[in-house]
Amino acid sequence: TEFRGLHNGKILHLTEQQKKLFDKSTAGDLYPEYYLLDVTNFDNVAKSTLDEWIYYFKNSEIKENFTAKGMKEVKTHLEYEKLTAEEKRCYEKALDIKRGWKSSFHTAKMEGIAEGIEQVAIKMRQDNIPFETISKFTGLTIKEIENLK
Repeated sequence: TEFRGLHNGKILHLTEQQKKLFDKSTAGDLYPEYYLLDVTNFDNVAKSTLDEWIYYFKNSEIKENFTAKGMKEVKTHLEYEKLTAEEKRCYEKALDIKRGWKSSFHTAKMEGIAEGIEQVAIKMRQDNIPFETISKFTGLTIKEIENLK
């Protein structure tokens, strides 16, 4: 790939600093290479992970033994797309419920931790431990410690 100036047609060159920074010798080396694949002649035998992708592009199907990077995510998407409208609605509802439960558990956990810290701070106060020490070990501010009952 060559990059040429729009007005003068000269080839764009990297500066010496850019060559060192990017470890490339030409501007074209900075950009990805593109390949066009003609999947019509593919014999449907996947011998490599690239072949697995070609098989998928040709057949819109992923075999169980495929291991190419990203294939698992594509398979999940393909399975979702095969669902009926009603199945998709139920699936989305189940995901929402799962997210709700996860959020609730996280909130409850954080509230439990905060309550536990307060209980420890109360016991430390009862043992006349200095507020600065209580603050150091609980993370509570002096004002929060003073407000504990």
